[in-house]
Amino acid sequence: MVNLLNRTTKKRADSARHDAIFVEQAALIANSIHSSVLGTFLGIVFMLLIMWSVIDITALVSWSIILGIISLIRDGHARWYHKIAPTLPNIRRWGYQFAGLAFIAATVWGSSAIFIFPETDPIRQLMLAFVLGITCAVAVSTLSPIRYIIVTFIILVLAPLAIRLIVVSEIYTLTLMGIIVAVTIPLLVVNALRMNRVTVSNISLRIDAMAQEKKLRDSQQRLTMHLQRTPLAVIEWNTNFEVTEWNEAAHKIFGYSREEALGSNGIDLLVPEHMTDRTRKIREQLIKNEGGLYSINENITKDGHVILCEWFNTPLVDENGEVIGIASLALDVTERIRIDQMKRDFVSIVSHELRTPLTAIRGALGLILGGATGKAPKKMNELIRIADDNTQRLLRIINDILDIDKIESGVIEYVFDNIPVMELVDKAVTNNSGYAQQYDVTLKVTERMDDACINADSNRLMQVLDNLVSNAIKFSPKGESVELNVTRQGENVRIAVSDHGPGIPTDFQDKLFDKFTQADFSDTRGTSGAGLGLNIAKAVIEHHDGHIDFHTEENVGTTFFFDLPEVPYCDFKQQYEA
Repeated sequence: MVNLLNRTTKKRADSARHDAIFVEQAALIANSIHSSVLGTFLGIVFMLLIMWSVIDITALVSWSIILGIISLIRDGHARWYHKIAPTLPNIRRWGYQFAGLAFIAATVWGSSAIFIFPETDPIRQLMLAFVLGITCAVAVSTLSPIRYIIVTFIILVLAPLAIRLIVVSEIYTLTLMGIIVAVTIPLLVVNALRMNRVTVSNISLRIDAMAQEKKLRDSQQRLTMHLQRTPLAVIEWNTNFEVTEWNEAAHKIFGYSREEALGSNGIDLLVPEHMTDRTRKIREQLIKNEGGLYSINENITKDGHVILCEWFNTPLVDENGEVIGIASLALDVTERIRIDQMKRDFVSIVSHELRTPLTAIRGALGLILGGATGKAPKKMNELIRIADDNTQRLLRIINDILDIDKIESGVIEYVFDNIPVMELVDKAVTNNSGYAQQYDVTLKVTERMDDACINADSNRLMQVLDNLVSNAIKFSPKGESVELNVTRQGENVRIAVSDHGPGIPTDFQDKLFDKFTQADFSDTRGTSGAGLGLNIAKAVIEHHDGHIDFHTEENVGTTFFFDLPEVPYCDFKQQYEA
């Protein structure tokens, strides 16, 4: 189907190109016909002069008048071309009419060898051949744009003369000349076809050039329109940081009109005093092509307001690779940053305000469950345990939200140290063994690397491992096991957590590490949560210059793994003594 559409499209394109070439051919002929008609009248005058004394006057004058009338009709027809509506059907119709008139004119020229042929005067026969040859030569230059017209015209003009000279003439020289005329016909035709090919090629090249020029002009117009309508400020600077381009959005953001901005120094125009050194450094990086492509800067508007702008910069280089200017896109992000900060402050305040009472509630529930208030009835204990579990879940969600906020704002703290990998894995098994018993799931380490060492923040990696192990437990059927294994992958250490659960649905896999996302398993126990754990895990692992991923198969199980660079040394003795 696609191939058929491609062929149809190509066929239409070829047809359109052929039509465009024909229109140009018709225009060339219409523009040259006036000089051709003038040449025809000169030929008529010459024929009258050389034939007047040897040809029947009535025949000569009649021939001249007929040819003159045909020539005037052709001239008027050519003038009419410029007045018709320039549609393809009209031009095609005109072309067919022109071809008919050209054939009639050629027939009249060719009839001169029959009706006004000087039977007894070889000199004038040569002169007649000369006139007809000149007529065809002129026709080659004026009618060659359309191949079938010029070929037919040459044959109609010269073929009767060649036949007359070869068949009728009894003089050897004239017979030989007839043969020469006959040979001249294909030579003229070949020359006409060559000129036709050159003409069509030139027309084709001109059409292509016009099409490319139109595409370039349209592209420039679209680009100009986009530059003027885009909400981004589009600014160009020379190497002295003087403004050379300034669009309407720049006017709206910074308050300066194009006329005011052009030629002004960018630092003087837009940069607060305390930002000048930083801006000069960015400019130098751009001119040296060493950076400065993206930044968020404080800028000052015409009315003195300080705004925050996001800048995307590109050095402009010449053919030698020398930087000749800078193109910049700027967006006012003052309001966006203000709203983002409000959102972070809100999340932080709410999370802290929730965590404090929840911590107190959990502590009170723990005391009750521990018997600090005396032994509670069995049903009450069950209700208190449910409340305690949900309080812990809420605290985990709040902690995850706080971690996400810290990660996004870039203030999360990491304390790196060289640590044994198996210490983390064994601790993860210990931390989650009680949780696994609740779901009748076994935790086991299937592959170990007791000599493996990584440089990491142990608390943050434990957060990742606890998340992966608890997820694996939640999605494992009763009686199954969750396996942890440690292997070496080139220069990295791989820690993997595998379950034998339902697997991850295909339509959910591409968004598994997004925030606030969680697959829907209606038959799986205890899978509720905020959907932040894997997003946090990905951020933590990537901050460790590592990589986290998974492979899964529905109804078989899922393995989550992360790779971290291995380091050659840990103080294992100190770790174990501690």
